[in-house]
Amino acid sequence: MFSRESQVAQYPRTGPPGISYFRGSLTDETYVDCLLYRDETGKLVGIFNHYPTDLPPYERQGDRNIWIHPGRRRQGIGTALWLEAL
Repeated sequence: MFSRESQVAQYPRTGPPGISYFRGSLTDETYVDCLLYRDETGKLVGIFNHYPTDLPPYERQGDRNIWIHPGRRRQGIGTALWLEAL
């Protein structure tokens, strides 16, 4: 349905290394809570999305998803994002 690349394109291309928060505003009332994980060079390698409201037809209130760069999987990035979200 969606690709990791389509997700990455929605965020600033550069940023500080580590985990940071980004509010993905769709409208004044509709947004997605996003945690972004960037490597030591600032490259985006992990995304955690939380949907606080319904986003028809794709997401329901409370849904979450995690996107990790294929070359960076199994390195604890998804776990770090999940723990930060908790």
